[in-house]
Amino acid sequence: MLISDAWRASDRRAQKTFIPKSNFQTDLNEARRFVDTFLAKCRAEPPNIIISDRITGEGLAQRVDWPSILGSQISDYNPKWAAMFRLNKVVVDSAVNAAELRDIEALQKILFLLSISVAHELVHMLMGFMFGDSERLTPPVINHPPGTPRGPRAGESGRYWEAKFFGCVVEAHHDPRDPRGNNQAGVFFGTLDGRRSFPMQHQIILRYIQLDFTVPVYSSNIATSRISTRAVAMQDMRRPSRFPDVGGDLTPYFEMINSLPRQRVSRDGLEEIMRMAIRPEFVRPVSVRV
Repeated sequence: MLISDAWRASDRRAQKTFIPKSNFQTDLNEARRFVDTFLAKCRAEPPNIIISDRITGEGLAQRVDWPSILGSQISDYNPKWAAMFRLNKVVVDSAVNAAELRDIEALQKILFLLSISVAHELVHMLMGFMFGDSERLTPPVINHPPGTPRGPRAGESGRYWEAKFFGCVVEAHHDPRDPRGNNQAGVFFGTLDGRRSFPMQHQIILRYIQLDFTVPVYSSNIATSRISTRAVAMQDMRRPSRFPDVGGDLTPYFEMINSLPRQRVSRDGLEEIMRMAIRPEFVRPVSVRV
């Protein structure tokens, strides 16, 4: 849906510059094959994920002009060289902290948030796969909320995907009563249009952690209310490192990162992580030194 909507919303001049030449608005089967190709490439050569203390959001994928580096054919695309993919170290540390404290609910919430972040940033990479450059934004009509080409959500195909997949955009708000401060999981809300929201039930989060995607996060019978003006998003509470962030030509960073030994989590490893998130007895207790 995202690919065909992006094609439909782009003008003819832009469409001619896209890497795929099929009309994704009319040929939905070709659009599906294009997405399948992207996912297959991500499985074969997954982007290296950097745990970073330089960002404030949960994740960030900085796209590059991959055709100028790799070649202009779909077969040339390699996710490792197409984006600098980062997850926030504070969020990852919070997950580790929750596991060590055996706070299973907090761990489940943070793993849920991290999984959304990875999928969200992969959507941005998918658009880069289609556009073939780093600067082009998703057309305003499919931003979320729509129609904000120069606003803070400009080019937000990731939020568009969230709204379509979950029925809302998931946000974590800071709880000032939580003694863990910025290490907390936060209070989870589903936001509909940037103005109205509803508290998320943990049972829904748990179903997604168990890979049960049959029930949407939001349905029309859920009561919503206006977002409090005092609500503070967790990402606004995180403070990035004072060291300067990367900028300019990312090629030297890719060369350094891609030359490092791979730390790839196997399918069994992922299953063990998910099992730990569901069954408290699999969380290893903290070793106490006296």
